[in-house]
Amino acid sequence: MSAPDWNPIVGDWAIVFHCSDRTAYTVIRVSPSSKILYLQADVATLDQRKPFFEAGGFAGQCVNSHEQRYTYQANFDGRCLSRQSSQLVTNHQG
Repeated sequence: MSAPDWNPIVGDWAIVFHCSDRTAYTVIRVSPSSKILYLQADVATLDQRKPFFEAGGFAGQCVNSHEQRYTYQANFDGRCLSRQSSQLVTNHQG
């Protein structure tokens, strides 16, 4: 779900993109206008899987990276930040 269709509430998940990386967050506060969200970083754990590498490039290519799956847990000591809701992609937790 993208930001224009999203009415954020405390407890929703949000993803912050950093070029090719992504960080999972939980919404901990919403401004009265719903335009500014206050987020806290989650703990993301990669589920067990066996990567398969093929020769190529400088060191090889992982050809099954699309099979990666993560589990997420709230991190009450996690980094907090604020973002405009238009900068986020989310998935409602409920």
